Amino acid sequence: MTVAFAGLDGLKNGELLTAAEAAGFEVFVTADRALPFQQNVAGRRIAVVALSGQVWSLIQMHVERISAAIADAPIGAITRVQCGV
Repeated sequence: MTVAFAGLDGLKNGELLTAAEAAGFEVFVTADRALPFQQNVAGRRIAVVALSGQVWSLIQMHVERISAAIADAPIGAITRVQCGV
């Protein structure tokens, strides 16, 4: 589900994570490479999976790795996934 589809578009960083938590999301997947440096997710009730790239053709080549990271993502932590960038 995208941020826009969830009705959360326009929110940024901490506000977006708080809204995603409130909506019941367990994992937040982002291609925003700055988010891990801008947000402390310790103590949050959501896991973050941060992708290293934003190019769809590269992301598609790493779907298995991304899926595994989502399945294993610990709540209150950021898991980084290298996507060829």
